[in-house]
Amino acid sequence: MIKRFISFLLLACLCTACFAACGDSTDSSGSEPVSIDDTELSEVASGTASEEVSDEASGPSDITVEGNAKELPALLEEYPMVVNKISSTVYRVDCASAEEGQTLQLTFTEKDWGTWNLGAWRLYSSDGKYTNFVSGSTDWEYVYRSGKDSGSWVWSGGNHGNEKLISLKFYNGETDEEIKMSMGDSRTVNVLRIVEKTQLHWGDTEDTYCDVVRTY
Repeated sequence: MIKRFISFLLLACLCTACFAACGDSTDSSGSEPVSIDDTELSEVASGTASEEVSDEASGPSDITVEGNAKELPALLEEYPMVVNKISSTVYRVDCASAEEGQTLQLTFTEKDWGTWNLGAWRLYSSDGKYTNFVSGSTDWEYVYRSGKDSGSWVWSGGNHGNEKLISLKFYNGETDEEIKMSMGDSRTVNVLRIVEKTQLHWGDTEDTYCDVVRTY
């Protein structure tokens, strides 16, 4: 009887520990975290996983984007905006609110290594004063730390460089027609879609490990 009671206590303690571990591994949103087992970890460290991805990518011409502008979310509202190409390295989007006399201004800037990121994001009042949401060159970043082996790695993506531009295209989101602009040009649209295709690399632009499609 005593042995059975002790066995029951041990089993109860084991179950409690398991439930506690499960609770710790769930974030505040209730979603389960993605786990990587030892095999996957060793593949990443040895570079095997990266080589497999590289084998599947046969070059820039294979980078595709799914869907089109007509499939934009139903909650997306349309606002008249003016897209300006103000220099060889900066596009600016102005969206005015006639009711409140305010203008939302967003810039899209070229980085030193050739890719384009979101830049300053400001709200101008009718008297010309503005509030900064984002003051300088930044981005809604994706960032990767990658290497061919466990002894060497680099940061890449977003503001970290080690990324090369394949193509950058602007579209009228209502018609899906491409917008082509020269220096000083401006276009008025109700929905703007920007598609940027890039490749991530380890420091050598010809030695890439990931194809990226960014859609703004």
